[in-house]
Amino acid sequence: MIDSKSLLTQIMGIPLDLEGTRDLILVRYGLKPSTSLSLIPNYQNGSEGYVSYSDEFITNLERALGNFGFQCDQYKVEPFTYIQKWKEDEDGKKKLIQEVDAVRIYLGKDQESLEKLMNTIGTFEDGYARGYPDSAIKHYRSLYDPEKGDKHIWARYWKKLKEIGSGNAPEELAFISFCPSVTENGKFNKDELKLSRDYANFFGENFPKVYERIVEDFKRKIKTKEV
Repeated sequence: MIDSKSLLTQIMGIPLDLEGTRDLILVRYGLKPSTSLSLIPNYQNGSEGYVSYSDEFITNLERALGNFGFQCDQYKVEPFTYIQKWKEDEDGKKKLIQEVDAVRIYLGKDQESLEKLMNTIGTFEDGYARGYPDSAIKHYRSLYDPEKGDKHIWARYWKKLKEIGSGNAPEELAFISFCPSVTENGKFNKDELKLSRDYANFFGENFPKVYERIVEDFKRKIKTKEV
């Protein structure tokens, strides 16, 4: 039996949103082979502007991952430069307003899973490393446009969820990080729904409060997210 109260206390040392917490737990307990999480500093009002993560923060972050149960060969923490804000000039060209030093965490349920993720980052193969179903990866590849990126794919997905409605959309979809393949008439792939349901059942049995928060956030996004 998982001591969920103790485990969630350990997570407090890792500043994650709900989606990050979800994926961290799934990898920690072996349901998901690997994932990557980005930690972006928040904007601070006043003269300080954007506050970057320090070396001390990274050290404490690695300690928190260890306390949570990850061995040193199951994670990799890397600083990276995040473009915080863009602004269009008079000619319609985007101008960089601010860069900030951020942190990305790579996690694997074991060393082999982490290495597989690290070797496929930036390719379509990293979907397999993260445990995404073959149908979802093929769906994503069929819609991906190098010039547009993947925003239009996710926009299409959220548009379908809005059409279905927050009360009718399968709430287990809140527990996956890949974009499901959905048909024009709003039908979802059975294998993808099964994986989603397995994740949801795990949270429902072991972390009921986290389950409720994730589902509530998912339904809120369906109602409010702009597409």
